[in-house]
Amino acid sequence: MKILFLLLFLNVAFGEFLEIVAEKFTGDNLKGVSVIEGNVDIKKGEDRLRADKVTIYTKENKLQEVYAEGNVDFIITTPDSRKIKGKSKSLRYDALQTQYHLLGDVHAQEEGKENSLNGDEVIVNKETGYMNVVGNKNKPARLIFNIDEVKKDGQGSTK
Repeated sequence: MKILFLLLFLNVAFGEFLEIVAEKFTGDNLKGVSVIEGNVDIKKGEDRLRADKVTIYTKENKLQEVYAEGNVDFIITTPDSRKIKGKSKSLRYDALQTQYHLLGDVHAQEEGKENSLNGDEVIVNKETGYMNVVGNKNKPARLIFNIDEVKKDGQGSTK
């Protein structure tokens, strides 16, 4: 029987709550480490993370880092409100740098668009928009983007 833990609501820097649902939760407030296992489903604002196991690191009740492993599935909302859905073998989120580091068979696609990427390693900074995609010899990185062009009148058009 699936045991639901709706146990942790951390008020993080932006005033959004972190909602966690899973089968098992182990937490150590002194060390600032929480380990969540079994059908983990985490929501923060419009972002969502699902995985087999997630470890959350906090300091003084503020989110520092999230590490997810096993069947990682995510939705990340960018500052310009685009939603990026994806999968990877693991995901590390550095809350201080607002940066995601995705490893292993990474696939991500912008919701409602053809924009997508595949690679072995992807780094995305949510705040700056910086992105680094790395493939390998047998499975190169692949990016598919629809880029707007600017017309002479200064208006953008979709190609």
